[in-house]
Amino acid sequence: MALISAKYPDLPEYGVRLDLSYWIDTYLSISSTISALWVPIPEAARLSDNSYTTDLPSAFLSVQIPYGPSNTTGTTFTCSVDAKWAMGTYSGGPLADLDVEYVQTASIQNTRPFAPDLPGYQYNFLPVDDGSWRRVQIDIDRLKTLTPPLDGSTSGWTSLAALLMDMGMDNSTGIIIDWSDVSSVVETVIATLIADGMSRQ
Repeated sequence: MALISAKYPDLPEYGVRLDLSYWIDTYLSISSTISALWVPIPEAARLSDNSYTTDLPSAFLSVQIPYGPSNTTGTTFTCSVDAKWAMGTYSGGPLADLDVEYVQTASIQNTRPFAPDLPGYQYNFLPVDDGSWRRVQIDIDRLKTLTPPLDGSTSGWTSLAALLMDMGMDNSTGIIIDWSDVSSVVETVIATLIADGMSRQ
């Protein structure tokens, strides 16, 4: 394991700046397999503009993907997880015709409109600072329970790493054409994992 200072996306609780990152001390695995390591939340972190903040997200995660089975160098994805509870409604039910799809609707209350100059934010539920959204601080032991280590590993070989490998994210199948495409897959898997874990608490 090697300790480095890694950059993680800045996710202020109510802000939408896209130009800052947190610098967080992170242990990286030296392995020829995918590793997924949760990073403890510090009390404060240095931002890329050299200021410090205590406004930190719910969790940090590093995912290392080697380029090949025998290559210990590769791509490291640093992930900031911003989880919040919010008021919402969810409803659904079958239609009269059982051959058609199940109908469901969901909405989050009190969302803030996105700024048109922030590409991608139209797909996010931006919180309103009115007390109806509550940030969730997820204990690192709880996160490790969601992604237990496999085979007694301490270097990041977890159920999450195994899932990503089974999906071909280690490029053992040659499925990855552009490594930049992997980030959206990793984002979706992590978001689903966190949401599912929170729903079972």
